Amino acid sequence: MAAQGAPECGPGWHDLLDRMCVRNPDRGPGRRRTFKFSQIKEKYGTLRVYWDGSLSSEATIQVEEAIALAEARSATCCEICEIYRYDVLGEAAPKRVVFGNVLQPDSNPDFKGPDGMAFGTDGRLYCAVYNQKNVTVLDRRGAVADRLVLDGPQPTNCAFALEGRKLRVTEVGKGQVEEIDMACDGLALHLPKFA
Repeated sequence: MAAQGAPECGPGWHDLLDRMCVRNPDRGPGRRRTFKFSQIKEKYGTLRVYWDGSLSSEATIQVEEAIALAEARSATCCEICEIYRYDVLGEAAPKRVVFGNVLQPDSNPDFKGPDGMAFGTDGRLYCAVYNQKNVTVLDRRGAVADRLVLDGPQPTNCAFALEGRKLRVTEVGKGQVEEIDMACDGLALHLPKFA
């Protein structure tokens, strides 16, 4: 249970909340507070944000868009920085099960968390970890098998090249795409057929 006025969610979503608040049209010097967040919590595995107040139609749209973006983004990153798996071929309602954790212990106080991922034909999961300067590799059991160190500190996604054994990593801190030679190919994607 969070303290009164505090979000009821884990640290993995704090950056999402910061970005949501930056998009708030009611912020800045001389602006009068005309609305408030009444509740911020996790529900059904994703972020839920509730607010009340009185805003113009334009400001209401901006607030709703900022909230919708944060809620949608929460479905792709973990509230507590773990990687989950779902048995979609088993039960009618798959359960979320912790698969592994990609964070490495260090003294970095900034937000870190898993972002884009790709599977290799070696059965491993390759996960770009934002603000950790690496792609963390999890084996079939979810244990850390390797950490592929990058030049840039903020990787956001990774994908295997369609040809050649290369992993390409987008990195926002330096605005670049890094390429890593790999011992395996990427797991084949189900690409659409074009006429």
